[in-house]
Amino acid sequence: MDDIAAIATNKVQSSFGTASATWSCWRAGRINFGLLKWPLASTLGGAGLGAFAVTIVYTRWRMVLLPVLQIAIALYFLFGPKASDEDAHARLTPLAYSTVAGGGIDFYDGFFRPGTGSFSS
Repeated sequence: MDDIAAIATNKVQSSFGTASATWSCWRAGRINFGLLKWPLASTLGGAGLGAFAVTIVYTRWRMVLLPVLQIAIALYFLFGPKASDEDAHARLTPLAYSTVAGGGIDFYDGFFRPGTGSFSS
């Protein structure tokens, strides 16, 4: 259960950072919540399912899975695609992105967290 407490502590501190950034962008007029209702629902659902999943995965499996995820993230950063101006255009509609990519990314975010922001960049 200690690993769940450590994961939760990391999530609490990152939630404050996300909330602060969201507040700042909203006040600056950069966020249209009406346009984001489906992506928000999908990402909240994915994150909630990920957080629930971490509580039902046995400790022994988590002790094996978490280092594997850390290595996979490191390899992604080393060998994954680099962002460029060519990547700046949308490839999916907002609904498709929110249901497939957003929900999947936030499931991972709810379950583990490290590197999540780089997946949506």
